[in-house]
Amino acid sequence: MIKLCFVFITVFTLSLEAQPPQAIQKMKRLGKSLKAELVTAMAKSPEEALSVCKDRAPKIAEEVSDDNFQVGRVSRKNRNSGNLVQKWMLPLIEKYEEGSKKKFLTVEIEDGKSIGYIKPIKTKALCLNCHGKNISPELQTKIKFLYPNDSATGYSLGDIRGYFWVKEKK
Repeated sequence: MIKLCFVFITVFTLSLEAQPPQAIQKMKRLGKSLKAELVTAMAKSPEEALSVCKDRAPKIAEEVSDDNFQVGRVSRKNRNSGNLVQKWMLPLIEKYEEGSKKKFLTVEIEDGKSIGYIKPIKTKALCLNCHGKNISPELQTKIKFLYPNDSATGYSLGDIRGYFWVKEKK
């Protein structure tokens, strides 16, 4: 007898009150810390900001993560090949691509031991310097040198450029 098993991932949309504060707090901390460093670097030059994304962003994610919470960023159009979309994120990303306006989406991860959260990263004016359609030739050269397989350009103001995520152990 052949048994067929189907695994259904249930996507839950949580109200702000129902969200575990620590997971959301971790996600917000990553976003705020990264933005602060990017604004400071961008005041010097877009090349400085690019260095923050390359060198500091992974370190900030490590600093915010701990034994119970893993934190990071992903995008379907990656600059950093270390920020690949994980399988558990796909149903959530698809919800946003279908037009969901929810601030956070969450899913129980197939391992049964974790819960995952994502939040879209919207393209702001500051982001367009490095991720927009009209990037300076000097910056394009640096991007190509640091990220030979870059696909994180061509965005417009307000586009979803990627996602902050948190994976929480139950």
